[in-house]
Amino acid sequence: MTAIVVLGGADGSLSTIRTAQAMGLRTICVDMRTDAPGAIAADELVNISTHQIDALAGVLAPMRDLAAVVSPGSDVNLPTQYALARALNLPCGLSDAAVRASVDKGFFREVCDRLGLPGPRFVQGDIAQVADAAAMPAPVVMVKPSDSSGSRGVRRISDPAELPDAVAYAATFSPTRVVIVEEYLSGHDYAAEAVVVDGSVAVLGVTERELTPPPYFVTVEHRMPTHKIDVDELRATLDALCDVLEYRWGALSVDLIHTDDGRLVVLEWGARLGGNGMPELVRLTCG
Repeated sequence: MTAIVVLGGADGSLSTIRTAQAMGLRTICVDMRTDAPGAIAADELVNISTHQIDALAGVLAPMRDLAAVVSPGSDVNLPTQYALARALNLPCGLSDAAVRASVDKGFFREVCDRLGLPGPRFVQGDIAQVADAAAMPAPVVMVKPSDSSGSRGVRRISDPAELPDAVAYAATFSPTRVVIVEEYLSGHDYAAEAVVVDGSVAVLGVTERELTPPPYFVTVEHRMPTHKIDVDELRATLDALCDVLEYRWGALSVDLIHTDDGRLVVLEWGARLGGNGMPELVRLTCG
């Protein structure tokens, strides 16, 4: 039986595991937790950290029936997916730049700036570089770990005196202790799920996103379909990003905001399926 390796067993992996099983694929979950939802749902568990790339490659290399390795719902496992796919000669649409844009928010903002896309002013660096009040790029800012997701460690502040504590808090959620401080943009929040084929968006679903009130910003609801933003503009923007990031094929999940002054801003990029049940929502809504 052909097998697929799923990196991480959080609930965001379940739709991939169940779909693969329905296709007749053997599913192998990689997770340190034996009680993770994906670890329980998969046919097999490799009980190794997803960051131990060499150890994983050693375990997986003898398996001659592997079809793919995937990282659904998780940015942090994308570097492992990319490295394993190359080491095991498995198909993979990722590129160095597509992976980096998923795990380095400052790099993604730089890419958007080079393309002339609208976005917030920002500074990024370690605690010493961004904790000084002079580093605030705007009167109201979002403080985030540069290489984390799921709204972990995110705060909005308007008082420069709060910046050191907010930066220190965000850094606790960053494996590299790198923090980004972004201009706060007000508007209506959205998210998009896409499938990229031959470097262009082939499937696109957009949701309206409801967040908890500040200072924390956690997604509590997605509503689909929505017709409140220009889908053609969004598709063109995502195609341009895929082109410059050399992302040829795979899943794509992005966070968006339609600002009060009418700009459509891509805030964050992930070259993988979204969490929060987004694949199921797209399937239920769009077929």
